[in-house]
Amino acid sequence: MRLYHCMYPENLTPEGFPKPRLLEHSPTVLTAYGGAELMQHGKCQIDCDFNSRKSVVTFFVKEADGPAIFGLPTSLELNLVTLNCSVQQGSPLNANCTCEQVTPIKDKDELVKCYPDCFDGVGRFQGQYHITVDPSVPPVVHVKDACH
Repeated sequence: MRLYHCMYPENLTPEGFPKPRLLEHSPTVLTAYGGAELMQHGKCQIDCDFNSRKSVVTFFVKEADGPAIFGLPTSLELNLVTLNCSVQQGSPLNANCTCEQVTPIKDKDELVKCYPDCFDGVGRFQGQYHITVDPSVPPVVHVKDACH
């Protein structure tokens, strides 16, 4: 709402709310990372460009602190991020271990309990590590607030 106010002050009532029918109604429920529901006023289309790449982007106008957030499709379209992916097939780390024997770790406490030596003190892991990112979870892109 703060950025919408900055970008389109003429679209606001004297009370500071969007004028009726300027925002498109959206039944989408927005939630924060902790699960709290974020109240929204509606959505609007905004022309965005970055380094000569252009896109018409849907933004939800909401009451919340923080920056505007682009989703992965928009980030890719505007070339804000690139994905460098590879799929490799190899042998399991422990050839004696079968999938039935592997139990997923449920939470942080269980992870610390299973690997206490990795969470003792401050330092660096030895060797190289590969981090796998869940492709179904959109990245968070922080955009510098031009108004402030």
